[in-house]
Order: sequence, then C-alpha cells, then structure tokens
Amino acid sequence: MPSKNVAVLLFLGWMFQMNIHSQSLYLSAKGTSEKETQFIDSLYYQRTFKDFASLQDEVDLIKQRLTNFGYIENELLGVKKQNDSSYLASYNLKNRYQTIRIYFDNSINRKILKLVSTDLKENYVEIDIGTLEATLKLLNAEFSNQGDPFSSLQLTNIKIQDNNNLFADLIISESFQKRTIDSIIIKGYEKFPKSFVNRYLKIKP
Repeated sequence: MPSKNVAVLLFLGWMFQMNIHSQSLYLSAKGTSEKETQFIDSLYYQRTFKDFASLQDEVDLIKQRLTNFGYIENELLGVKKQNDSSYLASYNLKNRYQTIRIYFDNSINRKILKLVSTDLKENYVEIDIGTLEATLKLLNAEFSNQGDPFSSLQLTNIKIQDNNNLFADLIISESFQKRTIDSIIIKGYEKFPKSFVNRYLKIKP
C-alpha cells in the first residue's frame, strides 16, 4: 500500500510540474489616461503567450504600431509582473501627429508619386501618417517595377513641423539607374549550348 501512495504522489507532482511549464502568460497594456488605454486596446494586440520572449516581442510591436499611427514620441514606461502569469505594459503615447510632408527632388518620378496622392506639389507631397508604411511599400514596388529592384526608398531628416505635422526628405538608397544583364554564366554542364541562351531565352544585354 505505501508504494501505491508514493506512486500517486509522484504522479501528482509530475502533473503539477507539467501544469507550470504549460501555463500561459497574459499581457495587458495601458496608457497614461483612459483615452490612451482605449486607443491601445483598439490595436487588438495579442494577449496570450507561451513564453516571456513572445510576450516581450508583442510589447515592442505595440510600441512600433503606435509609432506607425503617428505617436512617434511614444515611450514604453515599463513591463510590470502582476502575478505568476500576468504582465502589464505601460506606455506614454504623448502627442499624435496627423500628417507628414515628404520633400523630393527630380530623381524621383512624379508620375509614381501621383499614385499615392492627388495633391502633389512642386517638390513635396503630404501623406496621412496612418498610411505612411503602405505608401512607402507601394512606392518601393513601383520603383522596382521600373528597372531597379535593388534600390529602396528611405525617409531622412524627419523633423517636427508643428503639433500636428512632420516633414522629411525622401531619398533613394542608390542612384536610380536601370540594371542590365551583360553576361550569363551557366554552371553544372560546361557543354550547354550557347545558342539556346541566345536564341531561346531572348535575354538581351
């Protein structure tokens, strides 16, 4: 009989250990006011995690998403452990900027910029902060389609214009010159007929 009691205790101990290791972690986030907390909740961030590393990644992602929505000065005040499985992340959202004025020069095709704004000025375009990330992705895709997939657009000199607006310069990471194929090297079979490359692939220099 004593041996059975020991077995039961060992089984219960094993179940307890399994429960500890499989226990989920929970995240809640708040701002410095009820209004800020409501906005953070509107992001529909992930709240349940299998480990602390995943939870920390979500804490950082919330901060990045706040930046994308115009709270570029937002601050993570800290992550506080409330109990064995719950954590509270606190943020100070600070000011929200609504638009960004992006200046550009003649190296950037105005026709492409018209894809993201109908109100294109001589040397700048104004974009809603909330659409900035999607706008840059679209512009990068268009530049790539025009012959330079290795170039990328970047915003530099980002500065505050006033309480609602930012401004920045739009640059290309390298000079916008179309790349060309000037040679083809075939590896694996040295006797591969060159005529096939020239005649059937129809790749011109």
